[in-house]
Amino acid sequence: MKQIIYLGTILLMFLVVSGGVVNAHHAIYSVEQIGENTVKITVKAEAGEGKGIEITSASKRGGKVLNIFYRINEGAEATDSMDIDLRTMLPPIRVILTNISSPDQALFPDIEDSYAEEYIRHLHDMGAVNGFPDGTFKPDKGVSRAEFVTMLLNAVGVENKPSSETVFNDTSSHWAKANIFTAYDMKLINGFKDGTFRPNARITTAEASAVIDRLFKFSTSSQSELPKLNRKHWAYNSITRIIKAGIISDDDKLFTGFKENAYLCRADCAMMLSRAIITK
Repeated sequence: MKQIIYLGTILLMFLVVSGGVVNAHHAIYSVEQIGENTVKITVKAEAGEGKGIEITSASKRGGKVLNIFYRINEGAEATDSMDIDLRTMLPPIRVILTNISSPDQALFPDIEDSYAEEYIRHLHDMGAVNGFPDGTFKPDKGVSRAEFVTMLLNAVGVENKPSSETVFNDTSSHWAKANIFTAYDMKLINGFKDGTFRPNARITTAEASAVIDRLFKFSTSSQSELPKLNRKHWAYNSITRIIKAGIISDDDKLFTGFKENAYLCRADCAMMLSRAIITK
């Protein structure tokens, strides 16, 4: 579910976890507006019988990130909440949960010191991405076209549109069939000339940029050209808007050695989606 809160003329967007999605912290959060510049953040424990949750503190960083710190306690209430004054922040913002009960237990041990750690945590804590059974995130692992579509829809809280229709001739029995149809129905994706979607093929920078651009409809008044880009590439306009909107910045390794048809990894996709959510 996507919850959009208007604070005067400022648009504040939180992606609110719903449906009992549990993250690796064993907690989920929700957001409620209670005043013109104030929201209530509620964190619910999913730690098991006899254990509850206690919010200990919150901190704001860079005007864009709200860190909620909590601990799991025996006998505590199942939920706890905190009112947050957002007047010093620049919405929309990222909400990140941190369990201080287990300071030595990282969310995903393989994302520490990763350039995308904050973005991965943001998407994870809102229920958009998850890890693997071994407890890792595998940030360098490739992302298929089907996986990217699923990640995208989860990130913006779009529910699948039920349909018995098979749009592409290679998705009728695919695990992501419903996600693929929903994205197609939203006019976010296209197939290939042979009628396939190639759901298991790895997503490229150009393909991901085009889908994100179609969803968020970025615009820019800047007329400057980007010499790194191939003006003849089919995704040139989308990639230009993505870069000028800051979804890919000139500090990223994606930009440093930019190649439109290069494959993206899980860290890259998390970074782009997290930035897109708080930029729009």
